[in-house]
Amino acid sequence: MDKNAHKSHHYIPQCYLKNFSENGTYLFVYNKDNSKSYVQAINKTCCIKDFYTLPKTYCENQLEPLFLECEYFAKEIEPKYSVLLNKILAKEREWMPNRSNDIEVLSSEEKFEFANYLTIQWFRTPQMRNSIKGMNDDIIPKMIRLFQEGMAIENNNPDFLKLDIGYNIDSVIEHASGSFYDSDLIYAFAKAIFFNSWEFFVSDSDSIYTSDYPLVVEPHVQNVVQQYQGLASYGSELSFPISKNIILTIWDNKYFKDKQQYDCRFTPLSEKGIRRYNWMRYFYAKHQIFSYNDDFTIINLAKLINGGTHLFK
Repeated sequence: MDKNAHKSHHYIPQCYLKNFSENGTYLFVYNKDNSKSYVQAINKTCCIKDFYTLPKTYCENQLEPLFLECEYFAKEIEPKYSVLLNKILAKEREWMPNRSNDIEVLSSEEKFEFANYLTIQWFRTPQMRNSIKGMNDDIIPKMIRLFQEGMAIENNNPDFLKLDIGYNIDSVIEHASGSFYDSDLIYAFAKAIFFNSWEFFVSDSDSIYTSDYPLVVEPHVQNVVQQYQGLASYGSELSFPISKNIILTIWDNKYFKDKQQYDCRFTPLSEKGIRRYNWMRYFYAKHQIFSYNDDFTIINLAKLINGGTHLFK
């Protein structure tokens, strides 16, 4: 294994980003930070040096430092994920001539498998790592304090309250064990997503954007209890671009009952729909939006007119 080839770790897989590239090597990028567009190599996109590298102290008697990057993602997850992505593209080519609703995009087994990969994508980002760290930084000190108070009462010794007890959790281990490498957690999220209605929208143009935060949840009912971090809440619309002309929308079955007839089927996407979903990509992106073409007119237009609200609806 060439370990030098695995220094930059992609939190958005290259096999996915290639679906938005004309040549499989470069993407057109719009940067939210400076409102500029440019060309960028896929192998330098959505990656961070040693993002998944395990600490040497943890690996002494257990795993290799690059286990997550090389064994888990590169060998176990992304090859299978790529197969399903390619199958969706192939099914779209089969559907396009006659646009028949009889074509099933994914079988039930494939749908559940893809739900697993969507869940892993949701959890593997830098934003999720920061969220998990923030939650632990809030909860763990409180747990330590409760432990000290309990020991002080049990031993009738207030000196326990004076102990300086800290904690040190490696960010990579904390991230993996609390999200994408927790098989029970992934299964629970995937199952919830699986039972909703999956509609694959297809545009006639190669104009669908993706971003460094590709999974987006749009709530249609306010003040509901968040389930599965909003991915499967009542009234939720979860969207995920598949390629330059396909976007998957997962509708909550209880609220969008009329969408059940479109489950795992293709549907033509209108120009208004393209504007809406592309604006979502811009709105929720952290830094970068990606396009097959160097055309970010929708973003520039939406920014000029009421912050994009009339295009968003």
